[in-house]
Amino acid sequence: MKKTLLQKIILSAFVLLTLSTGKMNAQANIEYTFDGATWEGWTAQAGTGAFVSTFANNPNGALEISWTPGAETRNIIMYGNGPEATLNASAYKYIQVIISNTSSQIDVLRIRGRVSEGAFTNFIDVPITTNVADSFSTYNFEITNGSFDGTLDRFQIVFRRSDNGVITDDMATIEVDNILISTSTTLSTKNNNVSDFEFSISPNPTNDILNINTQEDLNSIEIYDLLGKKVLTANKSSKQINVSALNSSMYIIKLTSNNGVSIKRFIKS
Repeated sequence: MKKTLLQKIILSAFVLLTLSTGKMNAQANIEYTFDGATWEGWTAQAGTGAFVSTFANNPNGALEISWTPGAETRNIIMYGNGPEATLNASAYKYIQVIISNTSSQIDVLRIRGRVSEGAFTNFIDVPITTNVADSFSTYNFEITNGSFDGTLDRFQIVFRRSDNGVITDDMATIEVDNILISTSTTLSTKNNNVSDFEFSISPNPTNDILNINTQEDLNSIEIYDLLGKKVLTANKSSKQINVSALNSSMYIIKLTSNNGVSIKRFIKS
């Protein structure tokens, strides 16, 4: 993440999964950290029209959005193509976004989308502030719009002016450090993992074998998709798991021992 040391300490623990007494909720949180070399399923909009954006990976771990504004540019957009694009909007109503916005004109974050191939709806407008370079703000909000219900087939995050004016400051950027979509009201600080004991996995991403390295005597090894569905159970003594049968996506590996539960994310390529 692109953070100062103090920010890293403060923002040290948002769990990827909601756990109760060491057990996984039926539905996991959906989280995007932008720590790797990809945009994690999000796409940009080229051109100089009403909706525009250009993506780049900041080397310190954030998705950097820039734009070349045109005469009608009013929306700096992120198109969701991952699990959020087929989201159960009846359950996932809580969102946390951590961004650095250096535009003096952009002051609204909008969640926009479409449910069951219906009309596009602006579900919520969240006021945001202007940041100095390398400083981040955290926005936690609940979508209470009654139209945010059912299954989404389109999901967008839009940055815009509250007065609906044209965006002209082409030297500004928005850095997106983290997006978290949750069924829980307890959005606080974030973490990529839950960790009662140490373990590592490699390679990540992987297309076949996932290696586990831990000193723990494990009671179970389980793999879940991002909707919280268990997709694989491995032998507890196994140090190598064959994940070749899984679809290309992001998954969660959960290890349980007498010392507790530890969780990490991995990508099946």
